[in-house]
Amino acid sequence: MACYNPETGEWNDSLLGDFIWSNANVGEAVPDVMTPLSWSILEQSFEKISIVPGYNMVGNICGRVYGNVSIMLAVLRLTGRNTKDFVNEMGGGYDQLREWIERSEFSLPPMRIFSVMRNLLRFVSGQAKALKHTGCFLLENPQWCGNMQARLNTIRSGAELAAFWEKEVGVYGIDAFWMVFSNAMQYTNLVGPLRKDLSQLVDAEDVSALLSNVSEGAEQLASLGPTVGIWKVYRGEMTREEYLQKYGHRGSYEKSTFEPGFLDKSIWLDRLLEDFARNPVDVDAALAKSILHGIAFRRVIRTRQDR
Repeated sequence: MACYNPETGEWNDSLLGDFIWSNANVGEAVPDVMTPLSWSILEQSFEKISIVPGYNMVGNICGRVYGNVSIMLAVLRLTGRNTKDFVNEMGGGYDQLREWIERSEFSLPPMRIFSVMRNLLRFVSGQAKALKHTGCFLLENPQWCGNMQARLNTIRSGAELAAFWEKEVGVYGIDAFWMVFSNAMQYTNLVGPLRKDLSQLVDAEDVSALLSNVSEGAEQLASLGPTVGIWKVYRGEMTREEYLQKYGHRGSYEKSTFEPGFLDKSIWLDRLLEDFARNPVDVDAALAKSILHGIAFRRVIRTRQDR
């Protein structure tokens, strides 16, 4: 279900009903106006995990993506989930939005409860499957992308390209979407209760600092990878080719199919290196800070476990 005016080209899903819409979180992933191609891919991806028949969890409002908070809250209430924890982890601001959230009157139509429960079971099953296979997926993904790039370079017609998308890239893309969404939801499920426990031990600023530096064991925080990589290339500890192979899928607008990534337009790497030379980042200090936060985080966890 969508609100699109073919005469004006305007897309405004806020006209679908009296819903609460928010671009918290999704707005960070897709910060600019979307191209029609980007939106069609995003819309179809979310349709695959839709729980409420006839309603999508995201909408297009004047070219920007928004989450339908009312639909999400209706599903959470049906499953007995804590809405406050969910809202805070999905972008924060529960206290500011409390009045809107509490008067969100959207409720699931009785005749659709069975369909919703069936879709919910399908969603939980799909999420469990995605979480189980995430490790293998990440391990095999670089090789798959390389193979698809090679095949893409041999395509010479629109019909071939459409078939390539339908049979290969589109199918794989849905699997990738499940991986990303499922792991993000798992993070939310784990961090919500943890944030509540940590807030009883340290102040709000320290809670945010601890949670923003969560990593597995002694692993480097993944989000530091591209910056640390630039630092290594700058110092001659990593080649350009190694950097592009490891971080070439990254870019300024990673959710947009229109914008090239580092690998597609490697001149970006030159610019990053030039920027780094002009304004070098103290990567050693950033890594040390990340390690200290990780140590502090594990101490807090141990304190929690010992209580």
